[in-house]
Amino acid sequence: PELLRDLDYQFFRRMIGTRWGQAFQLFIGGTGTITPFHNAMSPFFFTTVSGTKRWSLVPNHYLAVMNPPADRFQYNHSDVALDFSNVDEFPGLDSIDHLEAIVDAGDLLFVPSWMWHGVDNLNPTIGIRCGFMYVPGALRESITLAMLRMLIGDPNMIRWLYYSYVNTNLPDRKHLLL
Repeated sequence: PELLRDLDYQFFRRMIGTRWGQAFQLFIGGTGTITPFHNAMSPFFFTTVSGTKRWSLVPNHYLAVMNPPADRFQYNHSDVALDFSNVDEFPGLDSIDHLEAIVDAGDLLFVPSWMWHGVDNLNPTIGIRCGFMYVPGALRESITLAMLRMLIGDPNMIRWLYYSYVNTNLPDRKHLLL
C-alpha cells in the first residue's frame, strides 16, 4: 500500500478526463518475456516504472490480417509473431503498416481503443496500465467490435452497466467495475 503513494492518480484522471471504468494494472516481466498481440475496447496509458519494453503496434483496420479467433473473450488476440516472422500463416502480414516504440523507465505511452499491441520485455520490467472506458473512441475506431463487446462476451456491457448502476447490492461487485 505504501507504494501506491508513488503513483499520481490525479495525473491519470486529468489525462483521461473521466473516472468511468478506470482501472489500474501492474505488469512485471523478466528479460525476454512477451505479451502476444491483442486489442481491446478500452484505451489506456502505460508507464514503465523500470526497465525497457519494445511495443509493436498495428492499427485495427488490419483485423482480417491479424485473424483473431472468435472465442468471446473481452479482448481479441492473435498468433501473429511480434517480429512479424510468421507471414506464411497470415496472408497479407508482410504488407501491413505497423509501429514500434521503445519505452524506457518514466516514459508514457497511449494506446487507443482497438489498437493491436504486443510487448517484448528487453530486460526486467515493471509497468503500470491505466485503462478507462471511452465509448465514443471505441465506436469511432470500430463500431462493429464495440457493438459486439457491448452485446456479447462475459460480462457484456449491458450486464456490466446493470451490476454497476442498478443491482449494486452484491458483495463481489467491485470486480465488475474494472
